[in-house]
Amino acid sequence: MVKKFGITLLTSFLILWGISSSAQDNVPTPLNSDWHFETNGSIWSSIIIDEGIAFFGSDDEHVYAVNVDTKSLLWAFKTKGKVRSTAAIDSDSVYFSSDDGYLYSLSKKAGELKWKSSLNDGDVERIEPAKTAPYRYDFYKSSPLIINETIYVGSGDSHLYAISAKSGEVVWKFKTGSIIRSTPAYSDGLLYVGSFDYGVYAIDANTGKQKWLFYTNGIINSSPAVIEGKVIIGSRDTSLYALDAQSGEEKWRYRFVDRSWVESSATQSDERGVFYIGSSDSKRVLKIDINTGKEIWSSPTLGWTWGKPFYHQSQIFIGSTGAKGYWNDVNPGFLSIDAKTGTATHQYTPQKIDGYVTGGVFGSPSIFNDKLYVPDLDGRLYEFDL
Repeated sequence: MVKKFGITLLTSFLILWGISSSAQDNVPTPLNSDWHFETNGSIWSSIIIDEGIAFFGSDDEHVYAVNVDTKSLLWAFKTKGKVRSTAAIDSDSVYFSSDDGYLYSLSKKAGELKWKSSLNDGDVERIEPAKTAPYRYDFYKSSPLIINETIYVGSGDSHLYAISAKSGEVVWKFKTGSIIRSTPAYSDGLLYVGSFDYGVYAIDANTGKQKWLFYTNGIINSSPAVIEGKVIIGSRDTSLYALDAQSGEEKWRYRFVDRSWVESSATQSDERGVFYIGSSDSKRVLKIDINTGKEIWSSPTLGWTWGKPFYHQSQIFIGSTGAKGYWNDVNPGFLSIDAKTGTATHQYTPQKIDGYVTGGVFGSPSIFNDKLYVPDLDGRLYEFDL
C-alpha cells in the first residue's frame, strides 16, 4: 500500500483580492515530495504522530497507523463508515469516531479493538458540499478529547458524550438542539463545544451540567479554542467571536465584510496575545489580536481555508479545498506562511479529484524529524522535506 510518488508542483502566483495588511508579490517556493502513503478514500482527519507512528482516518472506512521512519503500514482497522475524526491517543490506546455511529478504542501497537461505544448517529445523513441547496455542508466529524481518563466527543444525535476511556461506558451525555460536528475544548473544569443549533455551550466536565450558552446567528461547524481566558469560535453567520471563558460574555466580534463563513478553528503560537485562523469564501488566513479582535495581517490562499492552521517554529501551515462550478474561483492548495509577516514562503498544489469538492487539504499536518506530513483529499499522506 506504500508507493513512491513524485509530484510535479506548480509555481502558480497567488491571487490577491480583497486582502488587507500583508498582501505580497512573491512566489512561494514549491514543496517537493518523494514519498506518500496511499489510502482508498479522501483523508479529512488531521495527522497525529506519536513515536514515529502517524495515526489518521480515511473515507475508505479505515484508521491507519503508519511508521513514517520505515515508510510502512503498522496496522489498519476497518469500521463500517467514513473516518473523518482526528485520533486522540494516550499511553497505549487510540480513540476515534466513525460515521458508523461508534467511538472506538484500539490498542496503539496492534490496532486491536478494546471497546466501542455507541454515539447513536450511524443513521444521520450527511449533506455533503454541493452546488445546490440545502447548503448545510456537513463535511466533518467531532473528534475525541481525552481529559483525566474520560473521552469527550460530539455526535450527530445532538449530544456531547462523556465516555470512560477504560471501559467505554457512558458517564453522561448533554443534549443540544442539533448535530455536533465541533470538537470540544477544555479549560479549568469546563468543556466548550459548538452545535448546528447556532449555540456555543460551556458544560461542567464532571457533571455534564450547562454553565452558559451563547447563541450566534448561524450554524457552528468550527471547534472552539480557549486562548488567554477567551473562547474563540467561528460561525456561519460570517463572524468570529471571542467569549469570556467563565461567563460567556461577548468580548468582541470580527465580521467578514465579504460574508464569508468561518469554518476554521483558531491556533495559538508561542507569541502571546495573538492567534491564527482561516475562513471560507474569504480564502485567507488571518492573524488576530486576542484582546481587541483586530486583524494584524491576512494572507491569501487559493481556496476555502476550512481547516485549522498548524503552527511550527514561526511558520503557519494551512491547506485549502477547491470547488467545481462555484460562483468564484476556489482551488485546492497548501501553504506555509511566515507567522510574523504573513508572507507565504512555500506551497504545493494538490491534485484535483472528482466531485463538487475538487480536492485540497482540510486536516492539519504534523511534523516529525524535520519532515512535514500532510493529509490530502486525494487519499494520500504526503511527506515533504522542510
